[in-house]
Amino acid sequence: MLLSHCPVCEMALGWTKTAGVVYCEWCPRRSVDLREFPQQLVQPEDGEAIEFVGNLVNPEVTDIDFSKWKSSALGNLSRGDLFQLVVKTASESQRAESGSYSPAIRFKHLERAGRAVLGWPKSFVTLAETIGPMQGKAGASLREQPFWRLGYDPTLNADVRRQLKAMHRTSRNRSVTTHSYTRVYGRSLQPVSHPHAPLRSPQVELQRLIGGNPFRCVEGDIETKIKVLRNIHEVQAMSLSLGLPVFDLYELYKEGLLPELQASLTDCGFPEPSHQAEVSAREVMGSIPARGSPGGANVASLRFAMEQQQTVPWSTIFTAISNGKITLSRGPPSGRGTVHDLYPDDFATVDSVLNDPRNSYLPSSLSLTQSELALSMGKSISMAARFVELTGIANGLTLGRIREERQKWIMSFESRILLQRRGIDPGEMITNLRSASVPFKNHKGIFLWARADAMECLGLQ
Repeated sequence: MLLSHCPVCEMALGWTKTAGVVYCEWCPRRSVDLREFPQQLVQPEDGEAIEFVGNLVNPEVTDIDFSKWKSSALGNLSRGDLFQLVVKTASESQRAESGSYSPAIRFKHLERAGRAVLGWPKSFVTLAETIGPMQGKAGASLREQPFWRLGYDPTLNADVRRQLKAMHRTSRNRSVTTHSYTRVYGRSLQPVSHPHAPLRSPQVELQRLIGGNPFRCVEGDIETKIKVLRNIHEVQAMSLSLGLPVFDLYELYKEGLLPELQASLTDCGFPEPSHQAEVSAREVMGSIPARGSPGGANVASLRFAMEQQQTVPWSTIFTAISNGKITLSRGPPSGRGTVHDLYPDDFATVDSVLNDPRNSYLPSSLSLTQSELALSMGKSISMAARFVELTGIANGLTLGRIREERQKWIMSFESRILLQRRGIDPGEMITNLRSASVPFKNHKGIFLWARADAMECLGLQ
């Protein structure tokens, strides 16, 4: 049983014993012997947590004796840093419950804080998710939310602040992915998706999704899930490494082809894949041999040109590569990701796969960034940006709008790929199109040709 608080300054714990006299660490009246102030005794519910907090400030507990409390996640922190984290966490716990700060921290909040730090990070996240959201708005900024605001507290250790920010990102992503609300405070539910609004940065999109109102994630709502995925660091890194848009990565993950993402995604509330492929997509690409400088189009550009609606999933392509149905060679690094460095040995190996009709696995309302469009094309961001500018779809860049514009227009690189597929030399293509007066648009060297007229002129229909 422990003293609950100092009768002078009302701060809990924080005492020291010198020459048999017990002083309060925080009290301005250091001359007061706490033994002269009998206090109410308390019975802790979590004795281990309170013992941990008491050992933090007990000068009779040596650092060697205290080492039993050290966890791998916070093992580099001093006892002073740990105590500061406990006090700040307890203060936020009390504020979340009472709605205001108080210089006196009640015993139960120190107990909660001790458990949160002792079981870091899982216990802290549990505390933040079960107590913090009751008082905070869903759309509140990080600095405004109970517990998570500590990620910006300069009095805490820098590594603790870094961990807090990472834990908050994971917690927020998980809450968007897994929670469903229908009506709160008598207000109607806001729409999940905004297909006609321009796509902003991943952080802004997620904040828009949460907003100041309750949010929902409908089962199977791919658009909501993609917005969450764009905020997960490991997904962003994988997208850059492989050269694939986030929505294509998610399809690969669901098919069991990206086990490397499973831990990160399940932490954020995504279900595990229903099955695991025998070989991951990265292993498939890693086994492709390098053969100098193969000519022609890379596999990403080839898919874009030959599969106008983008309905053939990458899982189908990687499965075909792994079983030998498609054979590829690795060219020099493009700097745009692995799939942009892979070239088919011949068109016949990919025709049967890319010509396999199927229903689209992506909704037309799915919003894209220009960077994701460039990855889909297998081309540069500047080329994707010029396509967007020429077609006028910058304020509504969705998969459906792209499909509509591609029915009207064809880019020069697509025409060349389709000619090469037929075994036709594309060298005179531009001259032939101009001679036939095929309607076109151009901007900074990028040409869009009227698809139907161009296909007829080039004998591609």
